[in-house]
Amino acid sequence: MNERIAHNREEGGRLVRAAWISWAQQQPNPKPSWLVPWEDLAEEDKEADRVIWDQIALPYVQIIAEKDDRIDSLAERLDAVHEVILTGRISEE
Repeated sequence: MNERIAHNREEGGRLVRAAWISWAQQQPNPKPSWLVPWEDLAEEDKEADRVIWDQIALPYVQIIAEKDDRIDSLAERLDAVHEVILTGRISEE
């Protein structure tokens, strides 16, 4: 298993938080706490996002990685997904 995928809980937590903020921004009256960026979260809130990643996304990433011998390609695709979530733009590469 590629460590870049399987063990990067920090990036997974950031992805969860970015998705949450994206959803919150679409709500009519989001609570200010919903819009707090990752960098400003308390450690226990960061850990909650990491656990969400571990429980929901990581098992699927691992299944894909086990069936895909192009692990680095998968990691690159995850990086691209992360970029889209954070910027709302698809890279032109």
